[in-house]
Amino acid sequence: MNISSNKQYFKALTGIRAIAAYLVFWFHFNPFHKGNFAWKLTNETHIGVGIFFVLSGFLITTRYSNHVTLTRAWWQRYMQNRVARIYPLYAIITGLTFTAYAIAPSLDLTGQWLAYRGYDKLIVIGLNLSFLRGFFEKFVFTGIAQGWTLSVEECFYLFAPLAMWLLYKVRMRYLLLVAGAVALMLLGAAIVTITRHPFGFFSSYKFMFLFTLPGRVAEFAIGMALAYSTLLF
Repeated sequence: MNISSNKQYFKALTGIRAIAAYLVFWFHFNPFHKGNFAWKLTNETHIGVGIFFVLSGFLITTRYSNHVTLTRAWWQRYMQNRVARIYPLYAIITGLTFTAYAIAPSLDLTGQWLAYRGYDKLIVIGLNLSFLRGFFEKFVFTGIAQGWTLSVEECFYLFAPLAMWLLYKVRMRYLLLVAGAVALMLLGAAIVTITRHPFGFFSSYKFMFLFTLPGRVAEFAIGMALAYSTLLF
């Protein structure tokens, strides 16, 4: 199997990222009168998040699919690279955000910070810094509200090497990709069904499909499929 260099650069993706970013911006700052057609149309621009997930699937597969080795050393380097691109700035901004909430609680537009007492605040900060808040409906919008997407991204980064290693080994990779995505969705649905949902952990099917990797896996899978269709000869 011959796969193009992982250093391949796609200029067009910069424009696609910009479009996705503008879509997300307009979703959060909808300028139209609530309820009219323009408002309803703009309210669907949250699809920009899905575009980012497709791009992640595409780029991770493009960069790593030809040299995945399931060894501790490789996995450590891979995760270090992934975390280094995201975590330092995220941690700084998260720290500044909670510091601002402590000084002026009114800055928390969700109103949640005032409801927490003592150690609860430390737990919330810990869930944000560890990306675990994305699994709990009660905490998903705490801190940097839009940061919930990073929980989904980091989960994908954890699963991606195993997925790419398996896909490299088989001929019917697209069929396996679909089967894997469906299996992960079913796993998410099972978690929703059997758990007691402490603090909103996988609280509903809607939450699962909107805010977790099992629910958003189809978008990453589409990106991976596009990468294989582009790079495999």
